[in-house]
Amino acid sequence: SEFDRMADNSNAALLVSVTPADFGSDDPLAGFDLQRKIETAAFNLAGDYRAPSFRLSDFLEGRGDGSLGGVKPSYPRGTVISSPDTYLPDYITESLRFSIPDFDSWLPGYNYGDAVLTGPETRTTSPIRILRTDLGEAEGFSGIYPTGEGAGYAGGIVSSATDGIRQAEKLIRAFSNAD
Repeated sequence: SEFDRMADNSNAALLVSVTPADFGSDDPLAGFDLQRKIETAAFNLAGDYRAPSFRLSDFLEGRGDGSLGGVKPSYPRGTVISSPDTYLPDYITESLRFSIPDFDSWLPGYNYGDAVLTGPETRTTSPIRILRTDLGEAEGFSGIYPTGEGAGYAGGIVSSATDGIRQAEKLIRAFSNAD
């Protein structure tokens, strides 16, 4: 949804675990390289800052005629019909094909065939982690307290808030004992 939550569709994400073993390299920035590869492939497919989109049932069944159902994409720059298979690695699309029907068993209606997959969203969490001391400071950088998603310690709004609270509590304890 847009900033005022007035779009026709929700702005939701399907998350897939990606580990360093999936990066294809031991380079410390290999996570960024994977993001760049996926984003470049999607951009080259859609062009002009549009996003690839595809009907959920067509994706799950590995088919598609280029049409959408009753749900229309609400991405403001427009979309181009393109299966996630064309821009995501196989291990990600296989995980999605397995997990969506499984999740539907927990939340009936989740696997709604006319839903539109628009993507990719590759920056849900940081692909790196800024190491912290016991006090919560960045290792080697006094007075800097990396927190939340961007620092690699959370995967969403709630876990970022929780990490922020924990970091604040550490600081409160440290400074209240400093007298």
